[in-house]
Amino acid sequence: MKMELTPEEIPAALDSLIDDKHQKELSDWLLKLYEQKAIELKEEILTLMEEKIAKQSVLKKNCEDRKRGIDAILARTNDAAARKELESRKDNLQNEMTRDVNKLETDFVAAETKKTREI
Repeated sequence: MKMELTPEEIPAALDSLIDDKHQKELSDWLLKLYEQKAIELKEEILTLMEEKIAKQSVLKKNCEDRKRGIDAILARTNDAAARKELESRKDNLQNEMTRDVNKLETDFVAAETKKTREI
């Protein structure tokens, strides 16, 4: 592209060309940085989700094991007061597991938010 410029306009035209080139390079670098950060965030979130799922599985397994234990004791117990106490414990186990899962979910959301801010 050939332009007709006066000698006074040449420095301003060069500055404009250099600024345009630098702006394009900056945009390219920012895009690459954004892509890199997006990939990093995705990996961190996946790691957090895997950890959350593992913890949920452990909570569920522990709850089921405890319920089976209480059921085994209930099967061998004839005392009404003891049965009532065991049934109450069994009901509390489900409530306890629900609280633990909710706390785990809250902790995960907090950790996800923190990672997002960091990255």
